[in-house]
Amino acid sequence: TRIFRKRILQCVVDTEEFDCLPATTRYRLLKNNIRLAGLLIKIFWFNLPNVGLEYDFLQGEADTRQWQTSCPRDVRLFRAMDLLQLVPISSTIKNTIYGLIRSVSHPILGDWSVV
Repeated sequence: TRIFRKRILQCVVDTEEFDCLPATTRYRLLKNNIRLAGLLIKIFWFNLPNVGLEYDFLQGEADTRQWQTSCPRDVRLFRAMDLLQLVPISSTIKNTIYGLIRSVSHPILGDWSVV
């Protein structure tokens, strides 16, 4: 989550429009909306159509280079939804989480041009 917040902040702060706003307005906008932006990132992540796109989305350029040089080619990648199966929590809680994720899972939300 910290990495996503940092990426969101860098993206927003690098715009010309943001520089035109008074400092107090910029601070309030960021403070009030960073959690919502983090939630939208997770919704987008859960709606990506394949595991390759998920990893491309989550990793920065340096992470991707390190991954390509250090990991075996046949290593299995897990989708975000598959990772939940590996978490040591009760099946009731897992099913609840799956239900919540499915409630916001729509293919159009995996299209960055729409989001």
